[in-house]
Amino acid sequence: MLQADQEVSELDTNQQIDHYWNAVFLLKSIDGISRYQSLPLVIKSGLPLAQTNAECERILSINAIVVTSKRSALGEVTITGLRTVKEAVRFYDPVNGQPENIAIAKELKRSVRSAHTAYQARLKAEKLEVERKREEAEQKKQEAERAKKTKEEMDKSRQSLQESEDTLMQEEEVVKAELKAAHELLGDATAKLHDALSATALNKQSVM
Repeated sequence: MLQADQEVSELDTNQQIDHYWNAVFLLKSIDGISRYQSLPLVIKSGLPLAQTNAECERILSINAIVVTSKRSALGEVTITGLRTVKEAVRFYDPVNGQPENIAIAKELKRSVRSAHTAYQARLKAEKLEVERKREEAEQKKQEAERAKKTKEEMDKSRQSLQESEDTLMQEEEVVKAELKAAHELLGDATAKLHDALSATALNKQSVM
């Protein structure tokens, strides 16, 4: 449909590519809706793709120069700062790329001062963050120790209660045994007393 569209063929192909495709997207059908509804997604997805990988290779080469084996401990913020400085030098002196060719203006001095201030603020923030993490780790350690101590005390208390319960059960068994023996003795005494009383009654009858 795009290739056979007469209005599209009449568009100026010498204009910027984004202007050209924007004009295509603005075309309407007879009922007033967009003529190409799916095409914008395809074009917008394809336009950001680089035609070559030269820029990527250049960036990788710069990174290889910045981060060497002796500077492998550089942080992300430091690497970004170095890359920013290099890009600024390339912007102000695109031919030779020499930093001494950059004009020392008030704005540059102000930027340097603000950069140092920002650097000091970042160092302070990092120091505070390290201190905060250390305090959190110490607090967690203390909480873990308190929890361990509480658990040990609960275990000791539980063990003491269990020992007390066992002792009470043993004492209860002893009391039960004693009660059983007392009942047996009492039953035996009662039987002997009954026999004695019966024998006395018989003797009295025999005498009479």
